[in-house]
Amino acid sequence: MTDRIDQLSDRARWFLNNFDEIDLADICANNEAQAAALVRDQAVLAQVRLHIAVHRPRLQLADPVLWGKLQRVLEQPAELEAAGGGEQA
Repeated sequence: MTDRIDQLSDRARWFLNNFDEIDLADICANNEAQAAALVRDQAVLAQVRLHIAVHRPRLQLADPVLWGKLQRVLEQPAELEAAGGGEQA
């Protein structure tokens, strides 16, 4: 049976050699916090998109300029998501 350290990627071995356990725990905790924040942000964005979709006809009639600006703002996160820009490195 091979050693678990031998099965790690080069990057994982680099982290193991350059950080102690407390550093690694801190890095993991920060990554988890960022992932949780991203999930919350995506949920809020989905709710906003749903709310806007429900009220789209009234928004278009009430203020076409505002509606155009709103659509451009909502397209930006969608473009980032499609390109994978919302993912954490």
